[in-house]
Amino acid sequence: MRLFLEQYGTSRFEDEANPRPIVARAGYVRKLNDGSLEYLFLIETFKSEVCKGYSAESIASELARRGFLIRGEQDRLTSRVRIGTDTTADNRVSVYRISGRLLSE
Repeated sequence: MRLFLEQYGTSRFEDEANPRPIVARAGYVRKLNDGSLEYLFLIETFKSEVCKGYSAESIASELARRGFLIRGEQDRLTSRVRIGTDTTADNRVSVYRISGRLLSE
């Protein structure tokens, strides 16, 4: 997970506040109120690229156990989040929410 973010954190994650075209998008990145980053991994990218050869559910569970995965409603490993600043649009997607703290610990 850390390697994927180190390699692709700026090239494959669309900044929610400053959208730009992204080739082979892996997800979105957002800055939280406290200044920290949160990476929103698209589910299929998480499964097929980040966890390639391993169980995505097992990896997500371990990330949650270590405090790096932010759980969704009803304690799910994935979350439904609104992307972008338009709160009137139905622009919610399912993602794995990973804390940017992963890069500093």
